Amino acid sequence: MVDRAKVDGTLYGDQKWFYATDALASYEFNMDSVEQLNVLKTHRPKSPEVQNIVIDRFRQIALTLDNYLSKQAWGTEGVFSQFNSVMMSWIADTRRIIDSTTYNTFIGTNETDIGKQERTIELVPEQNDALTIALDLANLLTEIKDVSRDYNDYGFIRSYDESDLIVVFNAQYWNSLKKVDMPVNWCEELGTVLSNDEVIDALEKRSRVMVVEAAAGLDSTAALMEYAKDLGRSRNDLYEIPVWKESINVVDNELFYMQAVHQESDVVPENVDAIRSMLEMESDKEKSIAKTNKAMGIL
Repeated sequence: MVDRAKVDGTLYGDQKWFYATDALASYEFNMDSVEQLNVLKTHRPKSPEVQNIVIDRFRQIALTLDNYLSKQAWGTEGVFSQFNSVMMSWIADTRRIIDSTTYNTFIGTNETDIGKQERTIELVPEQNDALTIALDLANLLTEIKDVSRDYNDYGFIRSYDESDLIVVFNAQYWNSLKKVDMPVNWCEELGTVLSNDEVIDALEKRSRVMVVEAAAGLDSTAALMEYAKDLGRSRNDLYEIPVWKESINVVDNELFYMQAVHQESDVVPENVDAIRSMLEMESDKEKSIAKTNKAMGIL
């Protein structure tokens, strides 16, 4: 926020000027209108609104380097350059702290009373607070994309993009929403938060999916082929889709995992099921899958 709000200063006493204008008026054009064809007619809009900032305050960061800390005191130029970098970083960190504390002091002390600067959100005890607030914020971001005079001090007609806004929350309230009310791995279909263990459990119960562990020796596709051979499969066919247990990870509503696909064999049971369905030999897909699995020895 500090980086977006500040501009580079110049000399003491200089001024920075900021201008804001309303949209110009537009008129229906009529080729036959003598008045509109009059190029001498003047159209003078209202003067722009102007604000200025006078650069009348400076802060000095004091750092004295004694003679024994000068370049002559160092054995090599490279060591002196490293020392100089530390000093410059020291000054930069101090400036960052000054900027941050100054801006934090300003935030919330200047509030407009024009337009729709206030929004009231009713939190319902039975509903998730974070989702309620997020919905209202989403509605606001949609509203500001339409032109209106509601969201600036001068009442000028404007539209805004999401990138034009910075949303600021009280830290304590925001953390309570983020840690308690905002599940990062929310599954809408199940209406719950998903963990890695729940995904693993679901995959282990799923037909034709094999959850394997590298720690158990199944750490490569070659090892999986050997495993299929140990199962007595002809041509070492692996009809199941192996998923490495160690790779399963749910992060920010996205599931990450690593799998292996034996392309020559995994299509076989699927084709058997498809043929049975086409010939109307079985209408229940789960029963068809079970028949195929049993006949082919699929785990």
